Amino acid sequence: NVMYPNWLEKLSEALKPGVGAVYSAFDTTTPEGKKITIRQGPYSKDRLASSENCYFGPSFLIRSEIWRAAGDHEGGSAHDYGHWARVEEACWAAGLTIEYVDEPLCFYRQHPEQTVKRRPGLYDAPEQRRKALERRAKAVLA
Repeated sequence: NVMYPNWLEKLSEALKPGVGAVYSAFDTTTPEGKKITIRQGPYSKDRLASSENCYFGPSFLIRSEIWRAAGDHEGGSAHDYGHWARVEEACWAAGLTIEYVDEPLCFYRQHPEQTVKRRPGLYDAPEQRRKALERRAKAVLA
């Protein structure tokens, strides 16, 4: 990935007190090679767990204490999904929000050798989602 020159400055500005993580829009290419901007939109508490799509993207900053609370990446090619689910949970536990910057701050490189394309058997988003839903159900019952 290529982070744009203003990446750190823009995300740092958005990581104000009370914010645990911030993510931004990003640029990429279509399979035909056309450059496009992905605008994920503002954070919604139920959005990630409602599908197997980790929409946060490659441009983000997470407070160190939230990163530590979320733990290491685990699993196969959808490890970002599982980690973001735990980042959400750590933010909620700490009373912090997740914010969105509606400006592309990096270029996400896609290529045919990416693990998700080369080794589809490692795709584990359904399992990552199941674990997140189980943790959240237990938290509500506690």
